[in-house]
Amino acid sequence: MSRMYISRVLPFLLFSILLSGCWDRREVNDMALIIAAGIDVKEGDQVELTVQVFIPNPTAGEGGGGGEGRIHSISRVGENVSAALTSLQRELPRSFFWGHAKAYIVGEEASRRGMNHIMDFLFRDIDPREQSNLFVCRGKAKDLLLSLTDPNSYETMIKLSQKKPLQYSTVFKVEEKISGESNSFLLPIAGTTASSVSGQEFNIIMVRGCAVIKNRKLLGFLEKKDWESLEWFENRKFERNMTVLYEDEKGQTSLKLTRSYLHYFPRIHKGVWSMHLRIKVNADIAESSNSLDFMSTKDNLKKAEPWFNKKIQQEVTQIIREGQKKYSADIFGFAREFHKAYPEQWKKEKRNWERIFSDMPVTVEIDTVIHTPGISNINQLTDKIEQERE
Repeated sequence: MSRMYISRVLPFLLFSILLSGCWDRREVNDMALIIAAGIDVKEGDQVELTVQVFIPNPTAGEGGGGGEGRIHSISRVGENVSAALTSLQRELPRSFFWGHAKAYIVGEEASRRGMNHIMDFLFRDIDPREQSNLFVCRGKAKDLLLSLTDPNSYETMIKLSQKKPLQYSTVFKVEEKISGESNSFLLPIAGTTASSVSGQEFNIIMVRGCAVIKNRKLLGFLEKKDWESLEWFENRKFERNMTVLYEDEKGQTSLKLTRSYLHYFPRIHKGVWSMHLRIKVNADIAESSNSLDFMSTKDNLKKAEPWFNKKIQQEVTQIIREGQKKYSADIFGFAREFHKAYPEQWKKEKRNWERIFSDMPVTVEIDTVIHTPGISNINQLTDKIEQERE
């Protein structure tokens, strides 16, 4: 009898447990959806938190108005990020929801002072999403957020930041970089640009390069020519062309870069740490305005390769020198390679890595291989037309 009773009651008990799944639900009309947050510093080490929130329309869904709402930007000051957030929450009747946050932007001064407390909040609190993106900006993050007239452009900025060498950095990836051997990494720079649609101008948010971060502090901003050079430190497909101007030939040649392969060769010999880089580049002729005929012979392709080797070597050497001498920041992954190749020596010397890295001799070897000349040569085509006319 007891078994029959249990078999009848048990299904109802299980169903009652499943029905309790909505006990902690939050109504959309009770929430303010955070889209982005900007963090700055004020006098006396105070933190200013600016949030862009989307407040859903209470009537959304009635009469076909689903998805409508208003975007507000609100700022408050506190002793830290948590205190500023509490001050904001007290003045807003709706509760904040971080699930739709696209970006966390740290102002320049706050970044230079140090982002320990900011990152501690983002890593420790369960509400901010780990897949949201972390940026720094020139000037104040508050001014950047308030200048936006189209917050929907966050998706554009995030897509741009995913491209190398802009160093796509979600909160999760920043956690990994901080725990790395060199404690140096790059973060994308957020900025605005003017756009026009149907004669109406508005500001959208964009990516404006890379910032050098070391020990969770901003050291400086890389110029465009420098952060573009960082793409050589990836085994990757390319999305750009490269042009050289010949010294002994009139005109210039542009290559369509297709692929690069990087190999690190760390070495410790008699107490001296050194690094050798070998980069192989595959490319095709994209454009040519000189007298070299790439169609008739492969010798001219070989003749062009050393020029590109020289230019790429200059780019790589320049950015390495800047990382070593200007910032003393290993943004190239050298520490990781030494750790893998010499684990015992690394364990003994990792505390001295900054000095070792700054004084380390680095050699760069480039091997550019031009595979195809394209499908036509304008100079050769012009000569053929003139011959036919004669």
